[in-house]
Amino acid sequence: MGNGKTANVYFNSGEKLSKSTLRQIFRQTRKEGEAVYQRNQSAISQQQKTHATQIKSLTEELRASKLILSEYQKQIQELLVPVKQLNYL
Repeated sequence: MGNGKTANVYFNSGEKLSKSTLRQIFRQTRKEGEAVYQRNQSAISQQQKTHATQIKSLTEELRASKLILSEYQKQIQELLVPVKQLNYL
């Protein structure tokens, strides 16, 4: 979370922020990301457990050329969509 937000702030500033300001923004956004993770840790762990077998199976099918890359990506995206609905507040 920290890198993306920090980059957005930097580029939105016209690339004029000092290194110390960037460090401060990064630390702040990293803390925010850690807080989001902590609030959602059990949901994240559950999703990892739930989807691990499916992802492994899809990866094996891709490696065996039983699945094309675009279909693999589509199916992975469908599995991960619920992750985007985590509690960010």
